[in-house]
Amino acid sequence: MLLPPSYLGPESSSSGPLPPVASSQPSRTGKYKNLAIIGAIISVLGYVLMILYWNGHTNWFEALYPVSTGFGASFVFQSNFIALTAAVAKEEVAMATGSLVSLLVLL
Repeated sequence: MLLPPSYLGPESSSSGPLPPVASSQPSRTGKYKNLAIIGAIISVLGYVLMILYWNGHTNWFEALYPVSTGFGASFVFQSNFIALTAAVAKEEVAMATGSLVSLLVLL
């Protein structure tokens, strides 16, 4: 599958405004798992649509497939970060955050 530069812009820009949205629901309810699962489903659905229909001659609707992958990834990463910071002691938040970011860079 060829990933042209037009793929990178929508995916990365769609994950920018979502951290406040993704963090508001777990902060209020204390439930992190549902948001991560929903984000993973949205992201996988976007990748499946791109694999099936991205052929280099896309219309405007098909050009939005990368946006769904960015939305899904933002929800997954943000909910996991909130769950991690809520689970560790206050003095260990920096080490846990560094470990999470290092793990996400490897993925």
